[in-house]
Amino acid sequence: ISGDHWDAHDFVLDHGDTLVVVSDGILDFFETPSDGLRALSAMSDRGLGAQQMVDEITEFVTRFYRAIAQDDQFHRYFHTIANVDWHAHTRELTDFWADTLLGDPEEHRDAGELIEAHRWLHDADPFNEALFDRWLEILDTTLDHGWAGPMTDTARRRGHGFAWAMAKRLTGHATRRLS
Repeated sequence: ISGDHWDAHDFVLDHGDTLVVVSDGILDFFETPSDGLRALSAMSDRGLGAQQMVDEITEFVTRFYRAIAQDDQFHRYFHTIANVDWHAHTRELTDFWADTLLGDPEEHRDAGELIEAHRWLHDADPFNEALFDRWLEILDTTLDHGWAGPMTDTARRRGHGFAWAMAKRLTGHATRRLS
């Protein structure tokens, strides 16, 4: 970029040091670039490589959607109307959340696509405010009982954003805002 100046530095990594290389696109998922760097640093401090990050997301998805699937308010959607194949659906959900948390912001599925993928369920048995509130309650509880830090904050913020957009488009009423 014309007029920009970039400093060059040499570093020597010691045994046990970690070098993390990311595109600036991953930082777009966070409120500020500093939040993104803190999240990456926290993962590095925990010794998480790329596969371990995906494993953490898989664990989150498994816990979260297990709670959703077992909840009385969601049972009819997953077990009666959609008759979900949980093995396949968990893989799709893991891919979705991994893209949401780690992927290129330009390539992940947007809220519009997410909403339209659920419209047929809403048409079969309309969603209501209580359903969205319960989804958010389970999301927050799952995150609170397993994770902390900037990546968790991003998952919470994105989850609340998805719920808000879906509720607004399908029911005409938005969910509570994340405070």
